[in-house]
Amino acid sequence: MTIEEFKSMGWSDMHPMQVEAVMNMMSSAIGLAECTKDPEIMEAITQEADELVRLFGGNALIVDYKTQEMDLDV
Repeated sequence: MTIEEFKSMGWSDMHPMQVEAVMNMMSSAIGLAECTKDPEIMEAITQEADELVRLFGGNALIVDYKTQEMDLDV
């Protein structure tokens, strides 16, 4: 399979409960990474979550560690 043949459902195609479940999973992973207090782990997990957002057609994942908020740019 080539990248041109790859088809994926986008954020706008997902049921709101699916979007919420993915967001909750990313939030949990980022929260656990933050508990390690290791900046390399936090950066790696945040990058993986951002790549997941982009895979589903989003533009970016925005994480604000000070306010503990996470938002999608779709």
